[in-house]
Amino acid sequence: MHLLKRSAAGAAVMICCALTMGDVTLWTTGSDLETTIGEKLTGQLRDRDIELRTVAVRDLAATGAVESGRGHTWVLTETSRFPAEAFATVQRHLAAGGELLILGDSPFEQLTFPDNGQWLTQQEYLQEVTNSTILYPTLKVEDCALTTDFGEGKNLLTSHTVFLPHLTSVEKSALRMQIPELHFWCTFRIPAPKIMPTGDLTAFWAKGTTSTKKLAIEWAEHDGSRWIATVDLAPEWRYYVLVPEDFKFWVDNTSRGRGGSGDKVNLKNVSGIAVGLAQSHTRLSEGPHEFWVSELGIAEREGELKDLLVQGEIDGLYPENKTYPMRPESLKIRAGYTNPFKSLPIPDNAWSAYWRPMGSGIDKNRRHRFIPVVTANNADGTRAGTVASMTISMDSKTSGAITGSIGIPNPEILMSDPWMDVAAQMIEKMQSRLMFAEAGAAEFCYDVRGLEEQTLNPGFSTISQPLDVGYSLLARGSARMGAGVDISTTLSDALDRPVSVAGGSLASLPSRHRSTVGYTSSTQALTDLGAFKYEAGIYIDGRLTDYISQEIRFDKPREQDRLFVTARDHKFWKGDAPWRAFGLNYMPSSGLALSNGAEFEYWIEDPSYDPDIVQSDLERIKGLGYNMVSVFAYSRNNFQLNLLDLLHRCRELDLMVNLSLRPNVNPWPASKAVTDRLIKEIRAWDRDEIMGYDVAWEPWWGNGSRRMEYGDAWVKWVGDEHGTQDAAARAWNFNPGNLAAFPSDQEMETDGPWREAVKDYRRFAHDALSAAYLETRENILAVDPNHLISFRQSEGGNPLVTSSSFPVELAPIAEAVDFFSPEGYGIGDAPEKAKTFWFTTAYAQGLSPGKPVVLAEYGASVWSGSAFEPDALLYQRQAQAYENIFQTAEASRAAGTVQWWYPGGYRTGEDSDYGLMNPDGTDRPGTKVVRRWAERMKQYPPDIVWRDEITGDADGVRGYVGLYENLKTEFFDKATTGSFPIVKRAGRQPRK
Repeated sequence: MHLLKRSAAGAAVMICCALTMGDVTLWTTGSDLETTIGEKLTGQLRDRDIELRTVAVRDLAATGAVESGRGHTWVLTETSRFPAEAFATVQRHLAAGGELLILGDSPFEQLTFPDNGQWLTQQEYLQEVTNSTILYPTLKVEDCALTTDFGEGKNLLTSHTVFLPHLTSVEKSALRMQIPELHFWCTFRIPAPKIMPTGDLTAFWAKGTTSTKKLAIEWAEHDGSRWIATVDLAPEWRYYVLVPEDFKFWVDNTSRGRGGSGDKVNLKNVSGIAVGLAQSHTRLSEGPHEFWVSELGIAEREGELKDLLVQGEIDGLYPENKTYPMRPESLKIRAGYTNPFKSLPIPDNAWSAYWRPMGSGIDKNRRHRFIPVVTANNADGTRAGTVASMTISMDSKTSGAITGSIGIPNPEILMSDPWMDVAAQMIEKMQSRLMFAEAGAAEFCYDVRGLEEQTLNPGFSTISQPLDVGYSLLARGSARMGAGVDISTTLSDALDRPVSVAGGSLASLPSRHRSTVGYTSSTQALTDLGAFKYEAGIYIDGRLTDYISQEIRFDKPREQDRLFVTARDHKFWKGDAPWRAFGLNYMPSSGLALSNGAEFEYWIEDPSYDPDIVQSDLERIKGLGYNMVSVFAYSRNNFQLNLLDLLHRCRELDLMVNLSLRPNVNPWPASKAVTDRLIKEIRAWDRDEIMGYDVAWEPWWGNGSRRMEYGDAWVKWVGDEHGTQDAAARAWNFNPGNLAAFPSDQEMETDGPWREAVKDYRRFAHDALSAAYLETRENILAVDPNHLISFRQSEGGNPLVTSSSFPVELAPIAEAVDFFSPEGYGIGDAPEKAKTFWFTTAYAQGLSPGKPVVLAEYGASVWSGSAFEPDALLYQRQAQAYENIFQTAEASRAAGTVQWWYPGGYRTGEDSDYGLMNPDGTDRPGTKVVRRWAERMKQYPPDIVWRDEITGDADGVRGYVGLYENLKTEFFDKATTGSFPIVKRAGRQPRK
C-alpha cells in the first residue's frame, strides 16, 4: 500500500484545524455489563480527549430533553429487548444526521411497550390492550371450503371444542387441519360476515406441531386483492394479533391498481379469510402436518397503539433480518485502525451486517458507504462477515448519519481491552467525521478502444460540494485541537510505479479536484496498459485514519482466437471439445436484506456495484466447481462500464456468462432497442466469455384475467383464420359469446364443447409468440452472429403446471432459440416429479432434434423467519432438491443446470433464502451436495439412445399438460436412464 509508505512524493501539506467535539453518550439501564463498558470506554476516550457521559435509557423517550443529530454520538448495549419509544427517538436521531454505535447482542430484536408496570413486546402488548370481536363463535367444517393441490378427500378438516390457556374452564370451538403429505398448499376458507365489526386488527388463537412451525392467514377483498400474513406456530396454543401492515399484497390476483406504496388490507371490504399452509409463504418440509385455529376475530386499536407501533429500518441493525450469525476463525483489522495489542480475542459466536458497497470509485451516487472495521474470516480464509463495521449514510432521509456495531454477544470478549480500544477508535472517527464517502476513478474497467485522446481523472470533492461527485469527504475537523489533517492519493501501474501522486491539506485542496493522467493516442501503448491501483488516505498528525483503494482494469482486444460456445447434438461445444454448463444464477451478496428495490434490481449500476464484493463472490463460486454464471443487465446499465468489469472478472476466472438482456415485457422478449444497446455498448460480439443471451425472463401468457389483454388480437386472428366470428363458431360447433374474453380458465382446463375453439386459441398464442421471438432472434444476429440465443421459460417445460396459467411452452419458440431453458422448481421436490424432465427432453427432441436442454433455474428456500433460528428440515429439503435435479439432469443428459441462486441470506420482499451457502460463506447441506456433484455435472455422460417416436395430441384444451397426461404411461414404460422414446406432437400445426 503506497499510502502507508508515506514517501516524500506524497507532498502533503500539514495544517491546523479546530473542532468543538460533540457529545458521546452511553445510554444505559444500569446493568453490570453497561457499567463495566462505560468505565472501560471512559478511560479509552479520555486518552483521545473525548468525554463520555452516561444517561438512563428511559430518558430517550423524553424527546424534548434529548440533544440529537450530527455531533452527538450515542452508544447502546444490551439492546436485544429495547423500549419502542426509545427506539423511535434513535430513528429521529439518525434522521438528524447523528451517530450511533451498537455493542453486544443483535439489536432491537424485541421492542417493548409499557403497560401496568411491565415492559411487553409488540405482540404481548397487542394481546394485553386489545379485545377482539369473534367473527365465528362456532367454527364448523361445513362452513369452510377446502382448497388444496391434492384435491378433496386427502386432507382432514375437523371441528373440536378446546380449552384455551386464558380460559381454562371455558370450552371454545376450534378447527383442526390434518395433512398427510404437504406438497404446495392446503387451506380452508370462510366467507366474511355480511357486516364486519369495527377494527383493523386480526386476532386468533393457533397452535402447530414440532414440524408445522408456520401458518398463513389471508384476507381476500371484494375487488380480488389478496393479503397474506405468516406467523410462527408452536406446539402449544398461542394468541396472535396482526396489524394491517403484517398482511403483504400477493400479486397472484385479479385486482387492478392495488398493492402500491402505502396500500394495505381494508377489513371493511373483505370477502373472506383463508387459513392454512402454502409453500409460497410457510415453506415447510413435505410430509405430514397439522395445525389448530380458534377464536378468529377483529379488534379495534385503543389508546396510543397507533403511535407505538414502530416502522422503518436501520440498515445493518434493524430489523433482525438485516443481520446474520457467524463463527469467526480469524480476524483482520482494517487499514486506518491501530491494534496496540497482540491480537483481538476471537469470539465463538458473532453477528454481522450484510456487506454493502465500500466506497471505491467516484460519481457513484451511492446512498451509503460500508466500512468493514474488523473482518471475520472462515477457516479457509474466505470472509465470513464483519464483527465490527460502520455505515456512512448519504440517503436523503438520514444524510450524514453514521451507524456502527461490534457484534459480540459474549460480554467477557466484548469488554476486553482490545475490543474496547476498537470501540473507542470507531467513536473517535464518528466524532471527527474525517472519513471518505468515495474515492477512485469513474469506472472500474475501461475499454482501451475507447480511451484514445482521453484522460483518466480520479479525484475528490469536499463535503461543501454534493456527495455525488469525486471522493466526497465527511469533514467537520480533526480529532484533537490543533491536529494536522492532510489527504494523499496515489495512482500506480501494474509494476507498482507511481503514475500520479497528489496531496494536500483540507484547506489547500480545491472543492473539486482531479489527478489528471493522460494517455497517448497510440493503439500499441493502450493495449500495453495493465491494471492501475488508486489509493487515497486521510492522515491526522501523520497517522492514517481512513483509506480506500481501487483497482482500475483495462479491457483489450482479444489476442488469441476467440472460442465461442456453439450448440449441436444435444450438447454445448467450445471448438471441438464438448462443454457442459454447471452454473449458478448470480446477484451479489451485497443485495441481501436490501430494501431499496432499485438498488437490488439494477445491481450492475453505480449505486450498487462494488468490484471487491463481486470478486469475492465469483472466487467462491469458482471454488465450488461452477463453470458459468447467469446474470441480468438492463439496457440502461451500460452508460457505466460495470458490466464490462464483471465480464472481465469472469473471463479471468474462466467462468462463462449467460447474459440476460433486460427489460422485456411479459410475455414478449427484449426489443431491438434493448438488445442493440446492450450488445453494442460492450462490443459483445467480440467477447467469448459470453455463453449466450437470455432474451426474456420467465414469460407467461397468463391466466384468464391476464389473457384479457390479448382480446383484440385474438379477435383479429379469428377473423384472419375464419373470415368472420360466425364462421368460426360454425367451424367450432360452439359460440363463445364474448370472443374477446374467451377462453376462461375452466375452459382451458376442462374438456367440453369449446374444445376446438380453445385449440384455435392456443394456435393464436403460438403464432404470436413464435413471431415475436423470431424477430428478436433476427435483431440480435444482425449485430452479433457469434452467440447463442435462448430464454428462461419458467414452467414452460413443466407438465405438472396448471394448464390455465399458460406459461410460454417449448413449441412456440422452438425455432427461435439455440437451446431450451425450462426451470425446475415444480419438479425438484421429489424424485418422481424430477423424472418428468425426462419427458421434457424427449419432447424437445421431437420439436427440434439435437438442440440442448438446460435447467435454467432450480432450488428451494430455507428461510424460516430468522437467520438465527434455522430450520434443519428446510435445509434438508433444499439439499434433496439439488440431489433430485442432478440425478434427473444426468439421466436426461441435460446440457446444463443453473441453480437459483448464489448469495445465502434474507431476500427482502420475497421473504426467502434460496442461497447456495450460509451468509457467512459456510456450507449448507445443499452446498455439500454441490461439491459432491460438481465435477460430474461438468462432464457429459454417454449419449441417449433415441427410440421410436410416440405421438400425442398437444392441441387439446390443456396443451402440453394434456400431451403429458396422454403419453406419460407409454413414455415411462419405454424410457430407461440411457434410452428415451422421442415425443412428437400430433394434430393441426400453427400457421407460419
